[in-house]
Amino acid sequence: MHATVLFHAGIFSLAVTFGAQTQATQTHAHQTSGTQTKAKPAASNQKPATADTQKPNRPKPENQPGAVADAEKLAASHADHHEMRKLEGAGVLPDGWRHRFDLPTMKLEDVRVRRDSENVHVTSGPPGIYYDPRVTATGEYTVRATFTQLEKGEHREGYGPFIGGADLDRADQRYLYFLVRQDGRFLIKERAGASTRGVVDWTTHPAIRTFGADGRMGNELAITVDGKNVRFLINGVQVAQQPRAQLPVDGIVGLRINHQLDVLVENLSVAK
Repeated sequence: MHATVLFHAGIFSLAVTFGAQTQATQTHAHQTSGTQTKAKPAASNQKPATADTQKPNRPKPENQPGAVADAEKLAASHADHHEMRKLEGAGVLPDGWRHRFDLPTMKLEDVRVRRDSENVHVTSGPPGIYYDPRVTATGEYTVRATFTQLEKGEHREGYGPFIGGADLDRADQRYLYFLVRQDGRFLIKERAGASTRGVVDWTTHPAIRTFGADGRMGNELAITVDGKNVRFLINGVQVAQQPRAQLPVDGIVGLRINHQLDVLVENLSVAK
């Protein structure tokens, strides 16, 4: 027996099905009135520089496996590089949902969150998490959703699901997040109180689909938890595995969306 919890406009419903579960992934996206800030061309006879060409992919110490870093200092060091945009309809979350930004000075009015059935469209703004505290996963389960970046960003920023959320409105917050970004890399990290801990650094994998001819980048991300291991999958391909005992996996399920992104999240679900 499989039990699937779907996010419906800020609340969830429970559907029980018998036999094998089929995950249907839709790839429609909403056109937004806000647009990403584009990098200016370096010269009139050159193509515009993008985040993927401006900076090499150097490993960062704070992302190395086991590395612990001050989360607020990291957020502050990135914040100066991003100018907040004015977004029509910003500052409102789906009913029952909550958020937490990486810095307490960041504002919800700089984020637009729209919903359509099981789909959530986030245009950020500051980096942070979005969740309904009633939606949780414990024991053995799979969290799955399709994440579509609707246009390329000026900076390489990640987005994806988080699991194991606890005390998300307190100083000792905790959660585990699994992100992809536009250069075809994925990351796994843990937030624990005021610190982050590296699990898997930004890593290239051929399973990650980058931008297509339609100017969008869509990938299905899944986290499967069993009695011994936590498996991380992209488009059905396992890209990493970690021991369950070393990670926070029981708790609230939600989304992590970093700086200045336009992301459609489709069919976010928790299946037993």
